[in-house]
Amino acid sequence: MFRIKTNLLIPCALAVCSCADFVDIPGPVNELTQKQVLIDDRSATAVVSGIYSSMVAEGSTLGSVIQIAGGLYAGELDYTGNDDNYLQFSNRQLLAANSYVSRSWSDFYKFIYYANALLEGLTQPVNVTSATASQLEGEARLIRGFCYFYLTNLWGAVPLVTSTAYQSNMLLPKTPAEEINAAIIEDLKKAVALLPEQYVSAERCRPNKYTAMALLARVQLQLGDWQNAEANATAVIEHKLYQLEPIDRVFLKESQETIWQLMTVSPLYNTVLGYMFIPNGTATPRYPVAEPLLNSFEPGDAREKWTQVRTNTRGTFYFPFKYRVRFGGSPLNEYPVVLRLGEQYLIRAEARAMSGNITGAAADINAIRQRAGVSPLPDLDIASPLDTLAGERFRELFTEWGDRWLTIKRFNTRHKVLLPPMTELASRPSWVWPIPFSQLQNNPFLEQNEGY
Repeated sequence: MFRIKTNLLIPCALAVCSCADFVDIPGPVNELTQKQVLIDDRSATAVVSGIYSSMVAEGSTLGSVIQIAGGLYAGELDYTGNDDNYLQFSNRQLLAANSYVSRSWSDFYKFIYYANALLEGLTQPVNVTSATASQLEGEARLIRGFCYFYLTNLWGAVPLVTSTAYQSNMLLPKTPAEEINAAIIEDLKKAVALLPEQYVSAERCRPNKYTAMALLARVQLQLGDWQNAEANATAVIEHKLYQLEPIDRVFLKESQETIWQLMTVSPLYNTVLGYMFIPNGTATPRYPVAEPLLNSFEPGDAREKWTQVRTNTRGTFYFPFKYRVRFGGSPLNEYPVVLRLGEQYLIRAEARAMSGNITGAAADINAIRQRAGVSPLPDLDIASPLDTLAGERFRELFTEWGDRWLTIKRFNTRHKVLLPPMTELASRPSWVWPIPFSQLQNNPFLEQNEGY
């Protein structure tokens, strides 16, 4: 189930030193052995840099699939292409043989494997300083927690893999979602304790303590832990490293709103999403913005600039324009953003609203609205806070890491009046994707999710 070739560290060639420094990897080509030793700070850092390079590579789940497939599935995006795999997302009729479902599953487990390999390597370092070891352990745990957050939100119960022991991992059954969530929380809390306050890289591509707090706040919000979600979001919001940027600067690589971004490694583009979303010339956008999102913007909302229009013989189409560079070039102006401050305000607003603090929720919502040039809402106008929050998240976070789908799931049991296209999805019997058919074939202990 989790077959990883020994070219795991090929992405390290893009990092600061040779992959050979992760020490000889003999043995089967489909298995990383247990004899890995991290030689020194430089080689150890190259390992984690290689993981990030792999995460952001073209075709990676983290490069585009989650944002595009998630956007189609949640009704943020329409689809004008003819790829049946994406049509299944757009029509919300997924099959277990869907190639993007399979790729997403495999990619998340691949990155988990890499993180596990790094954690195991750190148990027997030769000449790695304690500061570097703490940084790398924190990063590995953050990567693993990030991947499991999406695995359990997309598939529910999944196998919990915490080692590189291939023989046993390939036959693991599902672990209940509650145990997966507990493991995520444990990893992220340890990451908070291990990571330094300051970034170790200039462009916020290597996580710091507040990166782990921001991700922890996202997880805790999804789990309904309002108190801790608010506390972690507050710690990030109040730190001097971060500030809300004007709309035109939010997704630039030097943005002070960015909490975590991934360094672009391809010369073809700044970001995969910019390349995928922005049509070439007069071509029809492949993933136009859905009408409910377009109609949700109030007059004067600067976030409309995050869409762009293309008119041709097929009609008029709006497409996502958060990333504004389609092709590569020098210098690079944009990196893929994983976590940013705007989301933290909305996390805290929802946590406050669910705890009964409507005044505090209004203040956070209005921080986002005012940045967008929209009039603030008085407390009395937030009589239905989840309606208001759903709308603000829709406009602020569309096409970002499946946020709309996570919101739909989170509000389902607590909120019946949902913005379009939430209504269509609210009665869906299954909130999870199918287990990939290839995984069911490889692992007799896996069971297909209900409804597929």
